[in-house]
Amino acid sequence: MSRMTSIYSRSKQSIAPLLTSLLVMAPSAVMAQTAGGSQASQESQFTGGDLALISYVVLWVLVLAVVLVVFNRQKKLNEELETLEAKIDAQLGVNGGQDS
Repeated sequence: MSRMTSIYSRSKQSIAPLLTSLLVMAPSAVMAQTAGGSQASQESQFTGGDLALISYVVLWVLVLAVVLVVFNRQKKLNEELETLEAKIDAQLGVNGGQDS
């Protein structure tokens, strides 16, 4: 059970910097969009198309990150399952899973 917990905590640690950077960038984009009054702030505003493109890219990066995390977890679980099956076969004295 501790191995599963460590795999889960490692995946959370790898996603944490991504989410942190997203949370840091999002308010600045909103502030740039809602800032008004001065000429400098109006020039630095994002257009709707820019924001749509940014959100689309961020969405796909997050989807890719989730898929990669799930893929890595599945790979490690398969390896652990094979190891456990080999240990069980060794304990029971089964030769390669063949029935005689």
